Amino acid sequence: GITLESINDLIPSAADLDDASRLDKSGRYTQKGRVPMFYFDGLTLPPDEEAMGNADPRVPVFFSKIDLLNEWNKQYPGQEPPKTTKVLDLIETFQSLIRPGGTDKTLKNIVFVPNEQSLKTASSLRSDASIPKYSFDEMLMVAGKASEK
Repeated sequence: GITLESINDLIPSAADLDDASRLDKSGRYTQKGRVPMFYFDGLTLPPDEEAMGNADPRVPVFFSKIDLLNEWNKQYPGQEPPKTTKVLDLIETFQSLIRPGGTDKTLKNIVFVPNEQSLKTASSLRSDASIPKYSFDEMLMVAGKASEK
């Protein structure tokens, strides 16, 4: 079986939910438990052959529209971002990733990009080995390499 060392909730900020609701008029981002992820078609990160085992560019998705725009400006300084910002739901994306026989090549190379504050908080929690207080106002995305036993 699978043993979980910890359980975490990902709770988007109200601003991120508002951004997602403006982009996706279906009403899904007014439902409890939805976590929006933002991306632009054509925005990629260099391949990570060691971690992903392939040489294809990675498709970054961000938990904040502001972080997406910052990455665009970093890669394409002075250029206007695409007119269409796209949004995905985290759970629906996970379901697509694990669905047997899935053929969406974009999802194969998707990489979740946490914000700087989440990375700092995660690092601090790992070093302190403390249990964080629950907060409805922030979302922490923690990423790391799997360890072999």
